[in-house]
Amino acid sequence: MNYFLNFIKKSWLLFPVLFFSMSWMTVSFAAVDISAGPEDVMSAAKILANTYSGSQGDQQAAQADDQQPLQLTAIKTTQSKMTSQKPQAAETVSGDQQYDPQHLFAKPDVNNQEAFNSLTSQSMPMTPDQIRRLKQMLAVTQMASASPVGTPPKPTLSTQMVSLAPGAVPPVIRLQQGFVTSIVFVDDTGADWPIDSYDLGNSQAFNVQWEANSNTMMIQAMSMYTYGNLAVKLKGLSTPVMLTLVPGQQIVDYRVDLRIQKTGPNANPIITIQQPGAANDLLLGVLDGVAPQGAKILNVSGGDCQAWSYQHKMYVRTRLNVLSPSWIGKMTSPDGTNAYVMEESPTLLVSKNGQPVELNIEID
Repeated sequence: MNYFLNFIKKSWLLFPVLFFSMSWMTVSFAAVDISAGPEDVMSAAKILANTYSGSQGDQQAAQADDQQPLQLTAIKTTQSKMTSQKPQAAETVSGDQQYDPQHLFAKPDVNNQEAFNSLTSQSMPMTPDQIRRLKQMLAVTQMASASPVGTPPKPTLSTQMVSLAPGAVPPVIRLQQGFVTSIVFVDDTGADWPIDSYDLGNSQAFNVQWEANSNTMMIQAMSMYTYGNLAVKLKGLSTPVMLTLVPGQQIVDYRVDLRIQKTGPNANPIITIQQPGAANDLLLGVLDGVAPQGAKILNVSGGDCQAWSYQHKMYVRTRLNVLSPSWIGKMTSPDGTNAYVMEESPTLLVSKNGQPVELNIEID
């Protein structure tokens, strides 16, 4: 079968040659005259022989070309053509030539773009605006959960008189959860009264810290509205001091100075204090910086001192020791502040750093 196909192929190649040869032979024979001589006939025969041999040579050359395998010939491109063409992204380059990152990969198709969008939506489902809004909502929520209900409590520093007589009302200590209250025990001279021991009614609702041989106690409420009481045993005092603890108040006692109406073990026996019973509560307010109701403020120059006029008496609050005139009553806080009640006088002689100093008071 293959031989037959090759024969047909070769016949088609020889057809033009045979056609041309036969036409030329016809013309040649027609040109030969019968009356021509033997020499003319021989010339025509040679021409026909050469023609036939040429056709056979062409046939053999075509057959040889069919038998040889096909070969690719490299085409050399001139420098001008190479410079005019743009390099492809996938071609291999040598040397220091760099690729453009924008054209390194092929443009993604629809499926690749959908896969990329799905991956980004799973990894980062929220937009930057949504993230910022979420952080703001979280901050507001944390602030609302941490802040107390209503307004913050008002802090106060106060002094209270403690009576050990039967039927007396125990002092009330106002507490707040998250706030520490310090309680300082002093005697009627203002001297420290050390704590010997204490007992807490509800140890789960309150936290008490105290150092031995100290007159200061730290109390903190652990819950908002759990009430309780505290019994404090002072050194050398047989009767315990009872305190009522009330948490969850809008006014918080940051520090309370509890003045025991007795002389403590650290009091100076030389000092004698005259304290009229009616003046105790007024002096206590003056010691805290609160003037008696209806009192008139007096201007004082020459030193750190406050003075009020009330019911023809003069109330003085200062950290200095008054030497003259003689005072009727005196109270001292643990920080060294003194409260005096005395007759009205335009001048005060006080001791400042061991030196006498005169203070002037304007009295109408």
